[in-house]
Amino acid sequence: MSKHTIRHATAWAIHAVLLVAAGSASAANSQTVCSPTVSGYADCSLSLGNVVFNAQGVSSSPNAAVFDGEYGHGSLNLPLADVVQTADGQAITFDPAYYSSTGYSGRTESVYGMHTVSNLTAVAAPGYVLNSVSVRFQGVFTLAGAANVTLSGMGQYPDSRVDTPGDHPFDITFTSSAADLAQGNFPALAWSGLAINGQPLNGDPAVTGLIVMNLDQMTISASVSPVPEGATLALTALGLVGIGLARARHARA
Repeated sequence: MSKHTIRHATAWAIHAVLLVAAGSASAANSQTVCSPTVSGYADCSLSLGNVVFNAQGVSSSPNAAVFDGEYGHGSLNLPLADVVQTADGQAITFDPAYYSSTGYSGRTESVYGMHTVSNLTAVAAPGYVLNSVSVRFQGVFTLAGAANVTLSGMGQYPDSRVDTPGDHPFDITFTSSAADLAQGNFPALAWSGLAINGQPLNGDPAVTGLIVMNLDQMTISASVSPVPEGATLALTALGLVGIGLARARHARA
């Protein structure tokens, strides 16, 4: 029988325990504000100044998993995310604690995974417009025996195949434009693999393959631009009109 297992770790070491305004959920940041809970779940928002992250259906349990979902289609427990500073500004980061193991079963097995956050949206604060949202995926694939893995996502990253035994760390960032987001296409990491097992027909020694995947960290950031004020737009329009008139006079001269 196949020993293929996929499990999600739900044990968390929470370094800073803060009380969320909406209830009793333990938080890793103090900026998250949640609505009153309904049946143990709430809608939460986290403002980072020029961008606001909103998460629906957040568990108010103090020990709720941050990322919970089949094959990595997870829901982010926003109060438990950490706020970090990146080169592009503030972002939120968390450890999905996602682990899967495929192989050593006596027969060849294929595996597929897709990792994204299904309950999170980002909106620009007043005075700004949202350009894009990026998610940085960090983790490691470990291969043993006859096995291979291919990574891809959002059509932006050329398929990257690894097929040698050992640890293969990955650090990939995918970005969705505002148009992508409007269509529900949040940045995602996809991967597929093959663990070859069994006794070849020619009598050679049995082959055994194993694929272990650990998704260690996801960091989510948003790119925004300030919206020009009305006076600025008016001056810009006047400037363009002036340039047009000047060119017209020059053409008549």
